[in-house]
Amino acid sequence: MKIYDNNMPRDFKYDFIIRASGQSFETMNYKVRPTSSVRHFFRGFYQVLTEIIESQKKQLEYNGYYNSFLLNQISEKEFEIISRQHIIQPKSVPLDLLSDKINIVINFVDSEATPKDMAQYFECEEEDIIKSIKLLNQ
Repeated sequence: MKIYDNNMPRDFKYDFIIRASGQSFETMNYKVRPTSSVRHFFRGFYQVLTEIIESQKKQLEYNGYYNSFLLNQISEKEFEIISRQHIIQPKSVPLDLLSDKINIVINFVDSEATPKDMAQYFECEEEDIIKSIKLLNQ
């Protein structure tokens, strides 16, 4: 069972530790802490969102420099130096891990993300995205 379904898995929904302390019901203090399974569940979301935000930040930065070049605010030579710094070397990501990441994007993002978009998000090859999507559909 994949842990990144549309809803939290049933066994994770109520997996919290609640501690209550106080002299009376009115002065009771509550602390709610998720157990490790809940933390693990949300850690995956956090990691994927962080990865996507970082990749989009890099893309926006590059686009800003490209616009500056087009508006003749920086020279071609300056833009070449900057663009070399923004070249992304595709990472080798295990297909099962990539499938989990894709599953999060598919289930929690309203807009359609293409394999090309996802390859950009996760800085990997588009071919690996397609293979991972096929794994999800098995």
